[in-house]
Amino acid sequence: MTGFTADVDVHSLAPIASEHDIPIVHDLGSGLLIDLSEFGLSGEPTARDALDAGASVVLMSGDKLLGGPQAGIIVGKKNLIDLLRRDPFARAMRVDKMTLAALTATLELYRDRDVALREIPALAMLAAPAGEIKSRCEAVRARLEAAGIDCSIVESDATVGAGAFPAKPLPSFAIRLNANATDLEVSLRSADQPVIGRIADGSFLLDLRSVPKRDDTALGDAIIKALG
Repeated sequence: MTGFTADVDVHSLAPIASEHDIPIVHDLGSGLLIDLSEFGLSGEPTARDALDAGASVVLMSGDKLLGGPQAGIIVGKKNLIDLLRRDPFARAMRVDKMTLAALTATLELYRDRDVALREIPALAMLAAPAGEIKSRCEAVRARLEAAGIDCSIVESDATVGAGAFPAKPLPSFAIRLNANATDLEVSLRSADQPVIGRIADGSFLLDLRSVPKRDDTALGDAIIKALG
């Protein structure tokens, strides 16, 4: 854990344990708070799921799928959280006020599920419909072709990355730059404004699912400048 943020524990998530209970720690890791099965991503439990399944405390990241600053979060039963707070090690591991402020602002977005899916970048990328990605690819392709860059649009499988949903690809679309893939990668990575894509089946691809929509114009400009 990169930080100890027991001050944001949610006491109402589980009842106080009796003295005879055996504490169970669930290292959730991802910090997932919203069920993403409707987007084809199932199998990763949410923090609520972990507690409902009997975990006494749940450890998770404040970043990753939760979408906040890099931090560690511990939620669970009140008596155990109180013990953790009193441990001298907690003082050495606590995060600073800026991290707490950023984490609080992120968690407040979760009060409305739709707002969280729209405003938290990681969730917005995962929830974006494939058709919307394709439309964005078409707009960027038109700009690139107008600048004399040969490209096309292809179907793509996007992935969440890290340890969450390792075997769950997301249908997406990518811009394929039609030139030597290795040369393209070198040129774009070494540009003043680097552009990072991937090579698949000998082609250089830019999957716009991993690019915020507001950056589409800047992406096109960077490619044109690097390859023009």
